[in-house]
Amino acid sequence: MTILLINFIYFVYRIMSTVVLVYVILSWISGMHPTLAKIYYMLQGVLEPLLKPIRKLLWPLTSRIGLDFSPYVLILLLQLIYRIVVSVMIYGNMRIEPVHDLKTRKDNKTRCSMQRVFLYAKGRSLRDRPFYSKH
Repeated sequence: MTILLINFIYFVYRIMSTVVLVYVILSWISGMHPTLAKIYYMLQGVLEPLLKPIRKLLWPLTSRIGLDFSPYVLILLLQLIYRIVVSVMIYGNMRIEPVHDLKTRKDNKTRCSMQRVFLYAKGRSLRDRPFYSKH
């Protein structure tokens, strides 16, 4: 069930990113054809409420340069939200076990001090994961 939900969230993220990209492209060429202008105004009605706060934050930078970076920032924010939501969904069911409880387990192969706390997700140590850095 979690995989299905993650795939759905990824699908929504990709659709939103694609809509933002199409919006940017149509902003350049919407004057060429009336149908393109209608699609552009429809997307503008959907995306402007999301882009307006970003434009207010970026106004000091974009007023000097003359370029609008708000669609790019929106795509980055969508990606950040997607990654946070998926990380919480995947690693949200981790359990915290103190070291003294882990030393009694048969599968614990590491010897550490009593002050450390290991996070175990589904029976595996975070040391087995690639993002763990040893000090």
